[in-house]
Amino acid sequence: MINRLKGEKIWRVNRAHGIMQGMDWDNLRRIKTYRELISFINETGFLPLFKNEIERFSAEEHVSPLYWWTGEQKQDPWVWRELIAGTGEVRLHFPCICSK
Repeated sequence: MINRLKGEKIWRVNRAHGIMQGMDWDNLRRIKTYRELISFINETGFLPLFKNEIERFSAEEHVSPLYWWTGEQKQDPWVWRELIAGTGEVRLHFPCICSK
């Protein structure tokens, strides 16, 4: 079941794993490939895979919710996580939390 939220370009897809949210397929800002996701992660320094308390701070909210857990390498963000890990191209930036 797909529901468009009023006034938002966000889709909700009810999957066996839960309700996934994300951008409309035609949204020009939607992340469309795992390479684009690598770039986005490197720009932000860190990006959780799933939606959390911080709005728009997850891969889930920047991709289409239509292909999660389909196994389609070209479109499935769940598959992308493995592809991304295998590239070695992600640079994670964590702030130093030190006490003096």
